[in-house]
Amino acid sequence: MKKLITLSLATLTTLSLVACSSSKSSSSNGDSRSTSSKVASTQNEKNAKRVSKEFNTDGEKVVTTKIETNVVDDQSKTNKNGDQVPHESIKVLVTDKATKNKIKKDKAAIDNGSATYDQKMYILGIQETISNAAKKLNNKDTISFGYQEDSDNSVLVALSMKNKDVIQHVSI
Repeated sequence: MKKLITLSLATLTTLSLVACSSSKSSSSNGDSRSTSSKVASTQNEKNAKRVSKEFNTDGEKVVTTKIETNVVDDQSKTNKNGDQVPHESIKVLVTDKATKNKIKKDKAAIDNGSATYDQKMYILGIQETISNAAKKLNNKDTISFGYQEDSDNSVLVALSMKNKDVIQHVSI
């Protein structure tokens, strides 16, 4: 009899713990727009690999690509209720220090109005590559190219959607 009561209490305790832990994890998922387990679309995965191959040539790893799902930002469309609709974003970030320094220097020269023809062509080439890749995206998705300035900020050189370039191309 003692064993039966102990076994019943142990089972009851276990069930209580399982119930508490599962209700705790489901309530901690408050904002579904910022936490998501949605998998990126196959089209965007292929596009990210294609762009990565274009920049990572000759066996050098110059950039990394990352696809973020359920992004809500300035490029998000709004539905008829006025809510922003999440989209996917392909982020191409420069990881090679020499390339990052060159892009930083060229972008600063363009912003200052002192860029040479070669500096403008280098940045324009990046922007056109991103713009061409964007043509294969879904209407609401974005692709960006930039470098990490510090742990919280990145600087974008190119940002495009299927039908428009959010960051305007460098004029030659």
